Amino acid sequence: MPADGHEVKSKRQLFSRSLLLAAAAVFIGGSGLARAGPRALLDLEAGTGNHVDVIALGVGSREWFTRALGEHWVLSSYVLGRVAYWGSLDDHPRVAAVYDFSVTPVLRLQSAGRNIAFFVDLGVGVHALTHTHINAGRTFGSAFQFGEFLGPGVRFGPDRRYEVSVRVQHVSNGGFRNPNDGLTYGSVVVRYNFQ
Repeated sequence: MPADGHEVKSKRQLFSRSLLLAAAAVFIGGSGLARAGPRALLDLEAGTGNHVDVIALGVGSREWFTRALGEHWVLSSYVLGRVAYWGSLDDHPRVAAVYDFSVTPVLRLQSAGRNIAFFVDLGVGVHALTHTHINAGRTFGSAFQFGEFLGPGVRFGPDRRYEVSVRVQHVSNGGFRNPNDGLTYGSVVVRYNFQ
C-alpha cells in the first residue's frame, strides 16, 4: 500500500531531525574531546531489544581514578555521555523514534595485559527521553529515566587505543511513575581512546 503525503512528510522530517541530531552530537562530542584532554574516548554503539533498534554516539572523560588490584587487575572509573536514537520496529507505532540523552559514571575492571587487555564495564546513570512512548504500546511513565549497563570487552592495538565490547542495558524510571515498561537491549560498542 503506497504511503500518503502526510506519512512521507513525517518520515522526511524524522530523517532530517536524525541527521541534525547526529551532526550536533559529532560537533559536541568533538569539542568535548578537545577539552577533555588525554585519555578521552569516542564510541559508537548499535543494538536491539524490545522491538527497538538503538544507535548511539558516546563521548567519555579521562579516568577519574585508577587503582591496581594486585598484579593482574586494575579498577578505574570514567564518565560516559551519550546521545542515542531509538527507532521503533513496529509497523504502526504510536511513536516511531525517541532520542535518549544520558550521563553515566562507569566502573571498569581490566586485566593488566600489555598488548591486549580484557575488561568488564558496569555503568549506572541518568537518562532524559524526548518522548515517553515508543512502538504501539511501550510507555516509560516519564521523560526522566535511570539506566544501567554491564558488558565485557577487549582493548587492543597500539597503546590499546581500540576497544570492542558487548553490553546489556536497561532503561526505566525505577518505578517512581507508572506505567514503567522500560527498555532492555543488547548492543555492540566500538571505541577509540584518544591519548
